[in-house]
Amino acid sequence: MHALSKIQYSKIGSYMFKQISQHRPNIAILGFAKITPLFNNMHAYQISHGLISAQCNLYIGNHIGMYRDIIRCCHQYHGTLTLLTTDPASSLGASRCAQSRSMTSTAQKHQRLIQLCDGAILIGGGLNSLIIIRSVIALNKPVVALQHSGGIVANELPKRCIRANGAHSAVSIMLRRLKNARSHHANPHSLGKRVAKQYRL
Repeated sequence: MHALSKIQYSKIGSYMFKQISQHRPNIAILGFAKITPLFNNMHAYQISHGLISAQCNLYIGNHIGMYRDIIRCCHQYHGTLTLLTTDPASSLGASRCAQSRSMTSTAQKHQRLIQLCDGAILIGGGLNSLIIIRSVIALNKPVVALQHSGGIVANELPKRCIRANGAHSAVSIMLRRLKNARSHHANPHSLGKRVAKQYRL
């Protein structure tokens, strides 16, 4: 790998920062699929509305339980929603989604959620949600958990998971963390060097 000039680093960095700035955040919403408390359904709808208002793309891995409220909110407010599913028949229940992507296994579905999301909001959830958020956190992506939503939120959250007291707080914390992450890339020269090193330019 040969060294690039300061101007070349800055040009690469400026281009990448423009791409980052124009990127609409992808947020995964995780939680219970089957037996869902009414509290969680209500907050799933409110969180979805807040993220849609902030021009975020929503990603989910199911279409039942509280996910019905996410789909309903996205339909009502014209949000961009993607369902990752291992059940081809589930696309019928999620026909209001912007798109539905079929996965060959639960493991593949989890991996795609982890890769595609810029952050995740947790509303209750069990072992599968815990597996996903541990990987999301390992990639230094923010995870916000809604207090009092049950499941793993009660006592199994990783230390780096941020707790929020309500739907508005969860959305605000997520947007603030994403903004801070973007500001980290604000120096074109430094960003250009990181990109050049990553891609061996």
